[in-house]
Amino acid sequence: MRKTLTAMLMGAMIAGSATAATAASLSEKDIQMDVVGQLGMHFDERPGTADNFDLNRLRIKLGAQPADNIKFVANLELAENGGAGSSFGDNTPTNAVLRDLGAENRIADMYVVLTYLDWVTILAGQMPTPVSYELNTDVYDLETVQYSQFVGIANRDRGVGFVIPIPNANTDFTTWVLNGTGGVIGAQDDFDDRYNYGGMLNFKPMENLSFKVFTQFANMSDDTGVQFAGLGANTAGRMAEFDADAFGAGMDYKNNGFHLFGEYVAVKSKLDETVPATGVKTRLLSQKTREWYVNGSYAIPETDVQLVARYDKYDPNTGAATDEQKIFTAGLNWNFEKDARLQIMREFNSGRVDQDELDIQLSVRF
Repeated sequence: MRKTLTAMLMGAMIAGSATAATAASLSEKDIQMDVVGQLGMHFDERPGTADNFDLNRLRIKLGAQPADNIKFVANLELAENGGAGSSFGDNTPTNAVLRDLGAENRIADMYVVLTYLDWVTILAGQMPTPVSYELNTDVYDLETVQYSQFVGIANRDRGVGFVIPIPNANTDFTTWVLNGTGGVIGAQDDFDDRYNYGGMLNFKPMENLSFKVFTQFANMSDDTGVQFAGLGANTAGRMAEFDADAFGAGMDYKNNGFHLFGEYVAVKSKLDETVPATGVKTRLLSQKTREWYVNGSYAIPETDVQLVARYDKYDPNTGAATDEQKIFTAGLNWNFEKDARLQIMREFNSGRVDQDELDIQLSVRF
């Protein structure tokens, strides 16, 4: 898989090689930088946790246009407690079979956008998968302090994406091939044969309304006996193969201060172990995970206040009586200055965890 991705990346970059060979100096380039600082107080009733005041994020976004058809984008996370992985927040399910594998890296995103061809835009690098509304929203503009549980399935990753507009249909088709180890991995780097690929149709019948349907397929193999310890375990020397097929949909609607969006995904996953000497295969894991949420908000007219509510349900269907998690979030955003906002969000938990949480976050951008 590594060779395949390398070849695709090289092919995507050949078009810009002539420009790179005659690169201009820094002073001649069109470079933008945006900074978002977020400080938060977190009150937590869950066992083994403590209330704390922390620097939730210090996100630096860099953009550059070294040539007409090349754009460079990077998102860096510099908060002390962070790394880009933990900046997902607290709601990435700990029992999610597709969750990210680590969180040491300070690079959330770093990718190149190539627009040499009218019929396709090529993206290459580390970026959020396109199936998540939240991961593709600037952290300052997130309507809730914590992400939904959906990001535990969507994730960030490294690879190549292609965005193809469909003429006269208000629709575009996005397809991607990803390395599959997760983008936010820090010390661990491409330690297996995992990869995933997928496609998404995004239909926008009007300016303030859009729909999407998507699919993504993930594969992973390992014979060390270590990689799948959290999924049912396997024995060193025996080949374990993990497969996950995901199908989902989403909707986003805005009108006169009202905003409603939501996403649904179903993932069928299995883990098989094969004894090399005999070829005997054993099924270690088979489950159907479902996750969905609906987020609604309303900006009160002639005020700087936005009311927010979200219902979020994650059910991994492991067979355990208390494996699912439901989170109802309610709160408000107060945009008391043009580039400063205060967010107050209460999360009411039930299911696997039933203790509640409260977040108060101040965000400033410049």
